[in-house]
Amino acid sequence: MPLYRRIAQRGFSNYPFKKEYVIVNVKLLEEKFNDGDTVNKESLIARGLLDSADKLVKILADGDVKKKLTIDVDKVSVTAKEKIEKAGGSVKIATAAASTESKKSAKKSAKKEEQ
Repeated sequence: MPLYRRIAQRGFSNYPFKKEYVIVNVKLLEEKFNDGDTVNKESLIARGLLDSADKLVKILADGDVKKKLTIDVDKVSVTAKEKIEKAGGSVKIATAAASTESKKSAKKSAKKEEQ
């Protein structure tokens, strides 16, 4: 029997709901930004690290940061957040991503309180 007949033709695909993030490492922020700058989608586009403002951005912790930066993007890894705050910067998650993250953390805390 041919392969195209052996594979199921119906079912659920999560492809339309998939979220893809543009990954920006901390070492790129160290190279491209000055001390005290704000890192958001507009500044990432201006520095050539992002193509359009429609894409989601996630900051990862590859490298070190010594500059005080204010980060305002969709997602930040835990270790990247620690590195940025250790250098004196601050991290603010964008509103759409923050609302889903706060809902998840609220559900987790509610489950812990019930137990």
